[in-house]
Amino acid sequence: LVGIAITSPEKGWLEVNDRLCEFFGYPRDELTRMTWAELTHPEDLEADVAEFNKVLEGKSDGYSMEKRFFHRNGEVIFAEISARCVRKPDGMVDYFVALVQDINDRKKAEQGMILAKEEAEQASNAKSEFLSQMSHELRTPLNAILGFGQVLKSDPEEPLTEFQGQGVQEILKAGHHLLELINEILDLSRIESGKLTLSIEDINLNQLSRELMTFCQPMIKKVDLNTVNSISNEDDIYVKADRVRLKQVLLNLLTNAIKYNRPGGSVTLAASLIGNSRVKIDISDTGIGISGENMENLFQPFNRLGSEKTDIEGTGIGLTITKKLLEQMDGAVEVESAIGEGSTFSVLLPLGEPDHSHEEVAMHEHVIEKSKMNTKEQWVVLYVEDNPANLNLVRHILRRRKDVKLLTAPDAKLGIELARAHRPDLILLDINLPGMDGITAMGHLKEMSETRGTPVIAVSANALPKDIQKALNAGFVNYLTKPVDLEEFNLAIVQILENKPVDG
Repeated sequence: LVGIAITSPEKGWLEVNDRLCEFFGYPRDELTRMTWAELTHPEDLEADVAEFNKVLEGKSDGYSMEKRFFHRNGEVIFAEISARCVRKPDGMVDYFVALVQDINDRKKAEQGMILAKEEAEQASNAKSEFLSQMSHELRTPLNAILGFGQVLKSDPEEPLTEFQGQGVQEILKAGHHLLELINEILDLSRIESGKLTLSIEDINLNQLSRELMTFCQPMIKKVDLNTVNSISNEDDIYVKADRVRLKQVLLNLLTNAIKYNRPGGSVTLAASLIGNSRVKIDISDTGIGISGENMENLFQPFNRLGSEKTDIEGTGIGLTITKKLLEQMDGAVEVESAIGEGSTFSVLLPLGEPDHSHEEVAMHEHVIEKSKMNTKEQWVVLYVEDNPANLNLVRHILRRRKDVKLLTAPDAKLGIELARAHRPDLILLDINLPGMDGITAMGHLKEMSETRGTPVIAVSANALPKDIQKALNAGFVNYLTKPVDLEEFNLAIVQILENKPVDG
């Protein structure tokens, strides 16, 4: 619908066509007794008048804009107007010719899209919040399951029978499988909601390939496979990617190549340059292969392509995450496979440049010699935790250390009082505490002279990067996510206590 009008310099309607009358809902004789300013929405009037005055002042000959009017029935209507002036011989404006385009349908569609986007964002936020809460609620009992399982398995004072050892191993295996599923669901949710933060850098692929193969050795030995890492023997190759996420992607593909292989088979890791700007990383196996039918659904979440009927562990999310992560790193994944012959997964990434500031650091550089470690008859450790099972777990872990005295508190308020009174050498602090949360408690500890310099480690089931960063920004020296890994937990404590000044 296009309305046409001739208007006066005084804003009155001189001539209007039938379509303009239809647009406003007024009869012609009634509409021409009004001014267009009377029908304009007050919030749009100022901008319209400003453009109108520029024409009257000779600064322009016309203007176009979107604006709102009022229909005769009071409804707000949208129009796109294009007004041009006709001037008298002396240059003054004689009249305006205005075209009025009805854009109500377009505006309704735009508003519908905005509303749909807002609803989608709300749904995404609700989903993220739900998954975050679910992760926390599942990690808390998992902390007890995996934690006590690790304690039972590694207790030299009360060794398990063969049957008990096998039972504990099955508990740990099932617990780690559930933890893997939780982590992958959270990863997938963050990727889909656009909340995953990446840190792109130049990564030495040769170095990373050696790390990956070392990590996979226990799995490889268990199934009797031959491995070839041709990357480690080549000239240094660099790719641009997020190091943590690239390692996650390649580990997923490598473990799949191992799991879906055959006894005595092989896994090969290779890399090659594609032109001057891309690198292709190939992970090949001699396994069962993938059918053409299954290839179509390979990257669909929770689709294990029939493997759920076998004893091969998996979540069905790993390849979905792999594909989405690579796409976010300006990369891609391709696959070639033949039934009975094996598969090759190819990762494509941008070529990187050598970065000598990140040379490989030997592990021994991070280990402090025993002779240089500080010793003390007894260190005091305070653990603030409201979950009794988690408190018990840490008691069992630390009871083997005769040089550690453990104090516990079920809430932040009591924890702060104990910290002030006993001045512990180390504080372990949960984040989700009743009454006062761990972040707030950390603020109080930093304010008190008795605890200002005391190192505090967060031990929490909140595993999202934003939660971890928030805690580190608040002053925590480390952040351990539940379920805690026994080795990681002990190392975190050792690094602080045995490097802490004795008089501290």
